[in-house]
Amino acid sequence: MVRESVWRRAWIDTENFRNSAKFFWIWEVMGAAVAGVIGGIIGAWRIPENSSKLQQYLYPTLGGAVGIIVGAVAVFTLIFIWHLFRAPYRQRDDAIELAKQVQQKYDSILSVVRHNLAFNSAALRTKIFPDSISVQVGAEFHNTCQEMIEMKVTKFKATLGGKTVENPKVSTTSGFIHPLRTRQYYFESIKLEGKPERFSGSLEYEVLYSSVPNTQWYKSARKMALECRLEGSNLRASWQMEEELEE
Repeated sequence: MVRESVWRRAWIDTENFRNSAKFFWIWEVMGAAVAGVIGGIIGAWRIPENSSKLQQYLYPTLGGAVGIIVGAVAVFTLIFIWHLFRAPYRQRDDAIELAKQVQQKYDSILSVVRHNLAFNSAALRTKIFPDSISVQVGAEFHNTCQEMIEMKVTKFKATLGGKTVENPKVSTTSGFIHPLRTRQYYFESIKLEGKPERFSGSLEYEVLYSSVPNTQWYKSARKMALECRLEGSNLRASWQMEEELEE
């Protein structure tokens, strides 16, 4: 990483200050205007005796113009000197903030690695009737770490053959998974009339999880497509991930 000099930092801060309309107009323009008035007064004092009308007009005008230029340069110089004085402190604060952000990102990555809730696979529970089939779509979660994980389901929806349960009765939305163990969560049963041999569907969920000792919550969300095939009394299913989000 190339170290930024205090001169460059002061110049960047000065330019940012100058480009901010509010403060620029207050300091730069007003400062130049005051200097212009003072220059005009000095120019009027310097009008020689027995001066012509042109001189009486020219001296205050030139004095005011010079005052405006000198005032603008002086104000800009003072602003630059102020930012030059502040530059080391600004660089120190930026370095501290960057270090905090890097540490937070590192801690977050480390925590996710240590306390990860993995999605194993889609799971199905099937009941076959003479003229229909009832299917519960679920997801199997795996605690891959050495600490207990608490899981809270905030969203869980399944569709099969274009059908779903709009207001499913959920018995539980939270639970614990012991280290290196799995837990399954199921949607309410969806009934398909006519026992179709092939049908497709989807599973979408969002869960919050945390290591029990740490109590720092992370979110895992996935959406996947399901393809199902009925073979006699067995239902074969495959799934393909369409969207995945982990935070």
